[in-house]
Amino acid sequence: MTEEFNGRSLFYDLGYRFLKKFWGRGYATETARASVGYGFINMKLNEICGMADIENSASNRVLQKMGMSRTGTFLLDGAEHFFYEVSREDWLSKSSQELHQ
Repeated sequence: MTEEFNGRSLFYDLGYRFLKKFWGRGYATETARASVGYGFINMKLNEICGMADIENSASNRVLQKMGMSRTGTFLLDGAEHFFYEVSREDWLSKSSQELHQ
């Protein structure tokens, strides 16, 4: 994001949206994994962030599967959201550990 958001600016935000008929099929996890990997490996980003409505447990799970840690909360359109982030170093370490299991 280029404009200031939740006290931050100039950060990369992982986002995904699917029609309801495609929910629960692993598509969000699959696309998030590919996007985060591309960001860290090909674009050499230092950090990627994510946001999810507190009530959206599936989306929160996807962000956590990407190795993201919840670092705050904020209001957006009257709904409380969690803010997540993961560093390139932490993601690479987690990815390496998963490969060796």
